[in-house]
Amino acid sequence: MIAGADCALGQALARALAQVGARGVLVGGDEDMLRQTVQAAPDRLDHLVLDVLRPRSCRVLGVEWGDEPLDILVHLQAVTAAARPGAVIAAIPALTRALVSGLRAASCPRVVIVCVAPPAQAPAEASAYHRAMQHLPHALQQELAWPGQGAVNAVRVSNASGLETGQCQDHLAETLLWLCQPQARTVSGAVLSVDLPCD
Repeated sequence: MIAGADCALGQALARALAQVGARGVLVGGDEDMLRQTVQAAPDRLDHLVLDVLRPRSCRVLGVEWGDEPLDILVHLQAVTAAARPGAVIAAIPALTRALVSGLRAASCPRVVIVCVAPPAQAPAEASAYHRAMQHLPHALQQELAWPGQGAVNAVRVSNASGLETGQCQDHLAETLLWLCQPQARTVSGAVLSVDLPCD
């Protein structure tokens, strides 16, 4: 599942998932963009229009999902709703908790949070939000107390301008896919910094 999939990075990640044969559910508020992404691989991808920044909506999704195994949950809310940091920092744990039964039913569940580093001259609140996002994977990893191989990690994009090109989005999607693979099981509660090429 990709939360906040209604963005260019969500499209790149959905394509990458479909190319490796995975099935995915794209969740976000922009139905047109979600439908357009699903058309690339309708046998592998589906979509759900939902405001992933509202904890109540997240809880409803969790009830509907139940204990259906959920192997991967990627959070892109910090990318799609960068102007709403308070909502993002509350929504990521809310959605993860809501889907915890499905995650626990998977053999090797992975939760990946994507965030972007603030610019050098960012105001104090942006720096505080960034610190909170850096702590979130470890805090969620401890709270969820995964049995076996589960992991919560974050990928921190150090240069936001890198997210503007299709090639960089594809590179980041590859990194996210690697982090969701069983061979990455030793990485948990970590924040991995990624410096995307800007060319």
